[in-house]
Amino acid sequence: MAPPGKAESLRPRLEEFAKNNELFLNPKVDWKIGWMEEHQGRCFCDWEKRFCPCEYALEDLERFNGICLCGVLCTKQKLLYYQKVQKASPSTSKKLATKEERGQQQKRNEALFKKVFKKRKRG
Repeated sequence: MAPPGKAESLRPRLEEFAKNNELFLNPKVDWKIGWMEEHQGRCFCDWEKRFCPCEYALEDLERFNGICLCGVLCTKQKLLYYQKVQKASPSTSKKLATKEERGQQQKRNEALFKKVFKKRKRG
């Protein structure tokens, strides 16, 4: 997918990609979409090299049980699971409200992503 223009919003592109591939946007990660929009549409899982959705998104859905590596796209089954969990325990779906919380989550994600990318580069 081509990189977005400066004025183009990422959410409509992701929604179109999701619809065309029978996927959904993960409702738990709206803050990631905001982060990606602030960084000109760069993919959250490897923002130095790719644009979201990256070329691995569809492959990741199979590899990571219905969700892409950065967690933005998910299958219908994963979406239903999230909705079920949210109903059972509303506090677990709390959004990360502060910049500090988002920063801490980003650091945890970056550590995980580095491990995955090392494996991808090897083969």
